[in-house]
Amino acid sequence: MKLIFILLGFTFSVSALGQTAKPVKKIALIVAIGNYPDNSGWGSIASINDVKYVKGALINKGFKEKDIDTLKDKRATKAGILAALDNLARKTGQNDIVVIHFSCHGQQIEDQLTEAEGKDEVDGYDEAIIPYDAKAMYNPNSLQDGGYHGENHLRDDDLGKKFTAIRNKIKPNGNLLVLIDACHSGTASRATETFISRGSPIPFEEPGYKVDINLSRVLNTGKQLNFIGDGADTLSNMVVISASSPQQQNFQLWDDKGVDVGSLSFSFAKAMNDIQPGDDYGLLFEKIKARIQAGIPAQVPMIEGNLQQQVLGAQFNAAKDNIIVTISKADKMVKEDSVFIINKGALDNISKGSTCKIYAAGKKEVLTEGVIVKVGTFQSSGVAKKLLKKEEAYRAVMDEVNYGDFSTSVSIANNIKNNKELKNQLDNVFLPYQFISVNKNNNAEMMLTIAEQNGKAKMELYDRGDSTRWIKELSLSDTLSEKDKEDLIANIKTSARVKYLRSLPDGGDLNKNFKIELSANNIEAGSELVLKPRDSYKLKLTNNGKEPLYFSILDIMPDNKVDVLIPNKGHEADEFSIKPGQSLPFTATVDSTTPSGKEIFKVFITRQAIDLRKVFNRKNKNDTRAAFTLSLEDMIDDTFKDRDDVAATRSDVSSVKLNEAGILTAGITIKKQ
Repeated sequence: MKLIFILLGFTFSVSALGQTAKPVKKIALIVAIGNYPDNSGWGSIASINDVKYVKGALINKGFKEKDIDTLKDKRATKAGILAALDNLARKTGQNDIVVIHFSCHGQQIEDQLTEAEGKDEVDGYDEAIIPYDAKAMYNPNSLQDGGYHGENHLRDDDLGKKFTAIRNKIKPNGNLLVLIDACHSGTASRATETFISRGSPIPFEEPGYKVDINLSRVLNTGKQLNFIGDGADTLSNMVVISASSPQQQNFQLWDDKGVDVGSLSFSFAKAMNDIQPGDDYGLLFEKIKARIQAGIPAQVPMIEGNLQQQVLGAQFNAAKDNIIVTISKADKMVKEDSVFIINKGALDNISKGSTCKIYAAGKKEVLTEGVIVKVGTFQSSGVAKKLLKKEEAYRAVMDEVNYGDFSTSVSIANNIKNNKELKNQLDNVFLPYQFISVNKNNNAEMMLTIAEQNGKAKMELYDRGDSTRWIKELSLSDTLSEKDKEDLIANIKTSARVKYLRSLPDGGDLNKNFKIELSANNIEAGSELVLKPRDSYKLKLTNNGKEPLYFSILDIMPDNKVDVLIPNKGHEADEFSIKPGQSLPFTATVDSTTPSGKEIFKVFITRQAIDLRKVFNRKNKNDTRAAFTLSLEDMIDDTFKDRDDVAATRSDVSSVKLNEAGILTAGITIKKQ
């Protein structure tokens, strides 16, 4: 996509004819519903208080008050909101900057009946915002007799269509920001009951509604989120920030004067005060998230879209693999602490004793230093030399990587004797990487062979199972390029991760109420599944607990190739949740290319959505929410007791619990003959 870089201020774009186009506009729509009808079933919330914060933040960034439309209470019916969005689309022009903000109740609603109507949700429920004329409960009576069947709920499907129309008007060089300060649903939140919720934990559904999900169809369609769409080059980027995840309620905060306000609205306004020209939406979200969780630790705000776009601008910043630092204490009364958690763990080559520099997010000056004292699979905790403020956002830069359990050995068989440059290169290529040791006794976990073939030097990397991981052909006198060396190291690292995952034992706090079952026709229950290519089988997940949970699935092939089965392409991690008492079955087929051996499924169960594609698909530069979905916790155990550790002298980390999770393993045996 070719980007036209637009300078804010006196900003103009030039048409193909060389004529000066209209100035770029900054326009916004704020929808705030705080006082619902008495018979609606919805309680009053402080949405009207949000308007001044959101409007003030936009005016401070160059919006004119006359270009900020507001729709409040009685005017914000479903028809009124849709008409306001249509009007916003009519006013929008190419390259414009548009902000849409919703402060209201939110609720899940049973999905549409057919695919033609919009049946597309993995968990069987759409997310909806609640207009003024929507009711909280299903009433089976006819509409004439006061019945209500969800007609006025404003579904994500409906909103997605309106957003797409606006993006089409803005074109690729515009900017659309959507803020949703409402519950998406939820019984998962463990926030204190002293906070007021902006939504219902009870989904809107007809009595007896049963979730009917063809999960295999959903996986195969590669459906994109309704809000984001297909990301076509004709559309502008759109960033959507939600106050909570789809499985949570959204609770209100108090502002600096003790007045109730929306958690997202207030945090957005505060974060915008800190944003400097050139800062991107990734940084904005870090600041918003830190402030929300300082007051409501269990609430998990979400973001989707290309986070590299500059806030309310057209340019995009370079991609960064940020290490996010958060205060570990969940107690909302704790305002600062030296114990912190980072969103990297063993799979990212972090180990106990790793050191880092800590920066205030968006700043270039080192704030303090930290040391990692406890490592989980996807998260780690450490101790900083200074107290960190809970409502501030921080980033870390690792000083060096101590690879710990992530290690592998490589044996080199070089039969090209005349290329001294290549030999010297291979003698040194692995030296910078502590997790790789060169074993000259040919009993290493991986083998790198170099042999002459058809007048070229063929290099091949394979593991103990004779699975080829990397192939490169060079001229007999050539050496590896920097890109070749990066690919070689990346493939060795992936093999080390797979080895680690295969040995990862089942366990964790959440797996006791979760079940995975594999079955196939003509095979008795409980028997080992021995299947041939093209055989079908079923994988069923069941949640016997009392809270909704997220799940992710890794598929480790017999040749040690790994595939992130869930979440898959076109989906986001928070789409894959399972409610209490619910079972999700789906059908799979053994691929004809699968080699003989044991195929392993690793199921990760979490309270917060994770995205394993961040670890295994690192070439994907266009992740949407993936960059900020929360990582897994220590799934293996919580046995580190570092009271006598030097690093723990300032703070006690023995009781720090990396987010609760669970892991389950199931497998099938593939036989070609």
